[in-house]
Amino acid sequence: PVAWAGAVGDYLGHVPLSTLETTADFGLVGRAIKALAPIVSQDVQRGSEPLRRETCARGVGSVATIPLVQNGKGIGVLALYAAEPGHFDDEEMKLLLEVAGDVAFALEHIDKSEKAEYLAYYDPLTELANRSLFHERLAQQLASASHARGRCALLVLDIERFKTINDTFGRQAGDALLRKVAARVTALVPRLLVSRVGADQFALVVPDVQGADELARRVEQRLKDFFGAPYSIGNAELSISSKLGIAVYPSRASYAEHSSRSSSFCTISPR
Repeated sequence: PVAWAGAVGDYLGHVPLSTLETTADFGLVGRAIKALAPIVSQDVQRGSEPLRRETCARGVGSVATIPLVQNGKGIGVLALYAAEPGHFDDEEMKLLLEVAGDVAFALEHIDKSEKAEYLAYYDPLTELANRSLFHERLAQQLASASHARGRCALLVLDIERFKTINDTFGRQAGDALLRKVAARVTALVPRLLVSRVGADQFALVVPDVQGADELARRVEQRLKDFFGAPYSIGNAELSISSKLGIAVYPSRASYAEHSSRSSSFCTISPR
């Protein structure tokens, strides 16, 4: 149950709530979801166990279970209980159906709003931050480094020959490869530091850079971790490589000023 109110105690923990018809826990809730129509028991204490036992113990006389429907699918139920049998007459049910419709509409609006907000900041394929959120997070890292008089670096990975992989194995294979690259990268680097910023590009922020030699060692190891082992896509084993752009802050100019200029990056190919 998502929410409940009223003096029914732990009633919801003792009655059938399954939506699977083949289970023993299939009851009024499951029937309402399956039929996409209200299921009403006007004298629930004459029903079968365990519903009769639990309703008798709590003084419930009648029950109405109304499905919440979105796009022809049941997403939940609105269940109401009354002390007296026969409480849910036609007028009452008409009102409750309107309430259930309003609840379903509100839930759909919330869902769409949350989805729109998610898509504004995240890449749905890899579930990584997208370019918009990347810029926000990068600005935060630059501000933090500036405040602490420290240094940070930005790495941009560009998967080589990705278009060829897409053309050869199909778009589904290409999407699967991107998901696996994202999974491998985030298994080794905190997800908050990784973004997908282009069709075949990933950006990583490296905080607390101590020096060029230390950064070079970290980068070299990460490239081996990311691309040393092949990726299994369907029946194929793909060994891929990446071009890498690096920008360090602070330098002669901030990355924010030169992020779109290819001249601000040096290119390194993993061995």
